[in-house]
Amino acid sequence: MVLFSCKPDKPVLSGGSGELSDSVSVEKEDVQLSRDEQILQFNKEFLQAVKDKNWEKIAENIHPEKGLCFSPYAYFVEDKSVCLKKGNFLKSIKEKKQFLWGITDGEGLEIKETIPQYFENYVYGKNFLKDAQVHINESVASGNSINNVEEAFPDDFYVENYVPGKDPETADFTWQALRVVMQKYKGKWYAVALINDRWTI
Repeated sequence: MVLFSCKPDKPVLSGGSGELSDSVSVEKEDVQLSRDEQILQFNKEFLQAVKDKNWEKIAENIHPEKGLCFSPYAYFVEDKSVCLKKGNFLKSIKEKKQFLWGITDGEGLEIKETIPQYFENYVYGKNFLKDAQVHINESVASGNSINNVEEAFPDDFYVENYVPGKDPETADFTWQALRVVMQKYKGKWYAVALINDRWTI
């Protein structure tokens, strides 16, 4: 069962204007969607594309200016993260290019993989669409890596998709979270970062 909570403490950045608004709604099929509904809808549709490995759909939703950044663990470091624009994302998949996504926590091994390999091993590690508790601008996952998403992306929104461990005896170590960081740009939501979190030691 999917649970939802929200900590609406960030303003919406209106695309291109630099103006701030506390609440924004858009019309889709004659139905007005609140800001939180827009965020949840984008999160769901984007996760579906990730689960399906629909690279074209993912690329369409990469922020045009910021690109899409990745972190295999909760602590995001911009200058050490892989960040890709739409064109580079699709080109790298076609060319089967490998990237250094980070270093394995506790082992110190290089995470050097293609985009499909990284998505398989680090991004969609649980059935986030079916089993996740969903939180807007709020983290319930607590692991051994510092979660700095709000400091790293102070002007953006994020959805934490959190899947708790099922076995009570191992629940503290078998949970996983995927944070989808997003920003509205020229009237459309785009993904800015995919940050994974899990217990690693």
